[in-house]
Amino acid sequence: MMNDLTEDAGNFRNRGVGIFKGKEIVHVAPPHQNVSGLVANLFSYLRESEDSLLIKSCVFHYEFEFIHPFSDGNGRIGRLWQQLTLSKLHSIFKIVCIEELLEKYQAEYYEALQKSDSSGNSEFFIEFILSIILQALENLKLQIGTNIPNNSIDRLYYAKNFIDNFKRADYMKLLPGLSTATASRDLINGVKNGILESTNSKNKTLYKFKK
Repeated sequence: MMNDLTEDAGNFRNRGVGIFKGKEIVHVAPPHQNVSGLVANLFSYLRESEDSLLIKSCVFHYEFEFIHPFSDGNGRIGRLWQQLTLSKLHSIFKIVCIEELLEKYQAEYYEALQKSDSSGNSEFFIEFILSIILQALENLKLQIGTNIPNNSIDRLYYAKNFIDNFKRADYMKLLPGLSTATASRDLINGVKNGILESTNSKNKTLYKFKK
């Protein structure tokens, strides 16, 4: 991501750095000698913690920015890792973009970082990022609501962009206004036409798009 943008791309920083808001410094990162160990601990948390992926993505984002392991590009890398972690929670996060909202609310973003630094925990930052994620999902829902295809096959291919390994209820949430009967017909048609494969039965049926 940082090739040709910084001389030490791909390597941990070897000097002290901070986060600036204009000319004002809002965060002084830990000493560079501690970076390797702090990053290792952070990835251990991501792998081993029993917290939900939603919370882990927010904690990781904050702690990554706190550590500031690289000389440049930490913001974009931290946001990328959060998006990647969220995509493991649900495939819809592969297209839900929080980047634009974080740019829009940049002042609030830095304020949340400062508050968490001052308090010694990531609570303020987590609450802020969760509000951004919610707004991004609501924006996507509004966008989807105005673009729902008119026939079942087109609806299925449309849904393929957003969900996989889903139940009928998930399909209906994605396509607001769709009746239970219509959703059932769509999914049955999907199986018959080789678009979907299904497991289990009745209201526990799980659907997956065929490759």
